[in-house]
Amino acid sequence: MQTTIQKAEAIRKGSVLVQVGDNFSALVDIGAIRSPKLTMLTENQEIKFDNVDSLKQFAEGDKVKFDFTLAEINLTNLAKFDKGLITLSTVAGNSTPVTGEAHGTGWTVALPIKLTNKNGDNTIVGSIVVKAGGSTITLNTDYKTYVGDGSNGELGATYIVPLTAQTLAITVDYAYVPNASKKIVFARSGTKTDIVCRVINTDANGKTFKIDIDEVTNVQAPDITFPADDDAEVASTPISLEGRIVEIVDEQQTT
Repeated sequence: MQTTIQKAEAIRKGSVLVQVGDNFSALVDIGAIRSPKLTMLTENQEIKFDNVDSLKQFAEGDKVKFDFTLAEINLTNLAKFDKGLITLSTVAGNSTPVTGEAHGTGWTVALPIKLTNKNGDNTIVGSIVVKAGGSTITLNTDYKTYVGDGSNGELGATYIVPLTAQTLAITVDYAYVPNASKKIVFARSGTKTDIVCRVINTDANGKTFKIDIDEVTNVQAPDITFPADDDAEVASTPISLEGRIVEIVDEQQTT
């Protein structure tokens, strides 16, 4: 044995959560990935002289690449990765009524309650009726509603925010319109739009190792691999994000 572990907290375990969005206040979890790898793209330069030591410089010191294989081929996320190249559209399905969706007994004032289903176009669901013990209570008196935008809850989800104390069983009636289909189309030429990316590793103590990257674009052209029907595999596509490191914040090893 040559030495001992110097900082146990600096030994990282586990994979990462990857989020993307238009800004750091509106991030969306992209789901299952494989083989995440962060690579700095700093360009080292050496200027040599005849009579003195070389001058060592660098450029693009904050440039970075983050590669992974995406296992959840969500067209909404693909359109986000390649914003400017890919345009997403949806076709609405039929309005679907929900009656008596249960949300426990009583609620906590100001603590939002998320409805189970959401509209495919990320708007608020319709025909909301909230009941306590079977009796209808009043919008903007007993509760208010809002739609999550990614910063204040799940994107497109409808939330009930309690305004008055209730101790009886809470149920909600509403109607939602799911998407019948989603579609992406590809531009022949143009300019990609930058997004942001956040990569988070969380340890057993709930402490995070967080990497924020901005000016992000996907430099990997869409490339989907479909496995055989009897293969114990899933379809996947490689993603290669390039951007600039904003910061790396470590809560796991702080000394």
